[in-house]
Amino acid sequence: MAKAIAAKPSGLDKVMKPDELKMLEGLDIVLWINADQTMKVLKPMIDGFMPMLLMSMQTTPGGAKQAEATKKQIDVFVDGTASLSIGVALGKEALGLRMGMTSKAGSELAAQTKMKTTSESLLKGLPSDK
Repeated sequence: MAKAIAAKPSGLDKVMKPDELKMLEGLDIVLWINADQTMKVLKPMIDGFMPMLLMSMQTTPGGAKQAEATKKQIDVFVDGTASLSIGVALGKEALGLRMGMTSKAGSELAAQTKMKTTSESLLKGLPSDK
């Protein structure tokens, strides 16, 4: 699928980073969202919904602190997400689901999700079942 997209002159490879394209390999159905653009549209709706959410959370003990922490984390996610993807691989005996997210460089979300990346299996070195 990624090869078919890359072959098009105005395909997703023109807007997606190489590591995002690599995440699509082996998938049959993919939904990719340019969150940088989408969040500009959704942010006013999210901001409009937040007061109701925060009021409902504040009715419980400790709710005010929890509400503020939730609002902060939602803001971190909205402001720091560059793209989101969800894909499905259809197999004869199973259905595979893969989700991905890229964060904006230098954002708080990038710092929170910073982790080692590898092209090898993360299960490498673990004991296997016989």
